[in-house]
Amino acid sequence: MKKAAVWLLALCMVFAFAACGGGGSGSGSESETAGEGEATAEGGEEAAVEPLVIKAGHVETEESPLGQSFIKFEEWIEAESGGAIQVDVYANGELGGDRQVFEAVNLGTVQLTVGGNGALTQYDEKFALMGLPFVFDDKEKENAAMTGAFGDRLIDWLADYGFKCFGFQYDGARSISNNKRPINTVADMEGLKIRVMDSDFYVRLFQLFGANPTPMSFTEIYTALSQGTVDGQDNPPSLTYDSKFTEVQKYYSLTRHIYAESPILANLEWWNGLTEEQRSILSEGIETWLHSWQRETAMSLEDEYVQKIRDAGVEVNELSPEGLQSFKDAAQPIYAEYQEKLGDVYTDLLDLAK
Repeated sequence: MKKAAVWLLALCMVFAFAACGGGGSGSGSESETAGEGEATAEGGEEAAVEPLVIKAGHVETEESPLGQSFIKFEEWIEAESGGAIQVDVYANGELGGDRQVFEAVNLGTVQLTVGGNGALTQYDEKFALMGLPFVFDDKEKENAAMTGAFGDRLIDWLADYGFKCFGFQYDGARSISNNKRPINTVADMEGLKIRVMDSDFYVRLFQLFGANPTPMSFTEIYTALSQGTVDGQDNPPSLTYDSKFTEVQKYYSLTRHIYAESPILANLEWWNGLTEEQRSILSEGIETWLHSWQRETAMSLEDEYVQKIRDAGVEVNELSPEGLQSFKDAAQPIYAEYQEKLGDVYTDLLDLAK
């Protein structure tokens, strides 16, 4: 019996050692299996690719034609790229005014924007030629020039300053709102404090009109109007209405002194660094939504926006031919001044405009 007990104990010890050895072997197998799994994840499966993130900003509301074009662009790009390109849009001046956002695009901290052309004069005074008053008789002639050789020349210039320009959005015919009186002739501008874009060109133009121009960022206009810091502002109907300036203005006079255009801009170095596939998708989206759709929509809705301004309780008045001519006469010195400053550039661009 004792021998049997001893043999039984010995047998148990053998099984115990075997179990320990098997456990060590199993642990080693798990480690090897985990290693093989990691190799599969790294080598056998494609690693997750981070999407290309595009930071885009503008000063307008999401309801405006410009704002809607960015919403449609964002949706289309993300769907078309299958999520490989992500667009983050910052509206309502969240990234700053036009001048600040242009600077950010130029530095590459923001990739895409559409903004008022007046802010481009910080790079070169020749960009003021985009806003010369009364160059075009109507929006149809202006549209033909901006989508033709005139626009092409501007696109070439912008590349010299580090911008990739994809064309221009149509802002509309700039006209003047204020709280003092209807503007029927240039004489009615005398003494009015009018907010203008932060541009020497716009300051000079409104001085010629007899006003007291006050340059400030677009994001400050509503507060300045409501507090009486300025009496009025000049913007197209859509921007005047969508920005709710009708809440703090009494009169809107259809001077149509400038048919406003806003360049669609990206950082040129960033653009050139994208893959061919990325540029192809983005080019199609920009042309479809930020360019063609926006221009067609903004032009077709311009008269509706004038009516919306009326319906909001603002007195809207058309200028007589004589009243309009008084503005054209007052603006004459600015043509001579910029021709002297820019020389052949001035002549060439106006020839293209015609």
